[in-house]
Amino acid sequence: MGYPDFEEWLTREEEFFGLTGVVERTISPEKVRGMLLEELGYKPTEKQIETMYRVGRERYEIMPMIGISTSTVTTYKGTIRERWDLWYRDIATGQRVGLSEVEIRKAAMGL
Repeated sequence: MGYPDFEEWLTREEEFFGLTGVVERTISPEKVRGMLLEELGYKPTEKQIETMYRVGRERYEIMPMIGISTSTVTTYKGTIRERWDLWYRDIATGQRVGLSEVEIRKAAMGL
């Protein structure tokens, strides 16, 4: 969490490769390295690999474990994208929850 550019990237990857495809592309640092190399066209830094791996693990492993899903909201001003936001939702109720609730649930699970 806290890496909106990487979260946005994963959302685009989901749209192109589907959920299963993007999970497979982020399942290990080596898979992430290959994905970033393919996408960027140059060798990614270790920091880029580490960050994308961590964000992918959080989104596809940890969030479901704590009962949270994510959704995105894009706000436009005319034809120009103004904002891209990541929202958290309780899987059971569908209600939106704040980042503090996500952190509380992670702490309760020792994550």
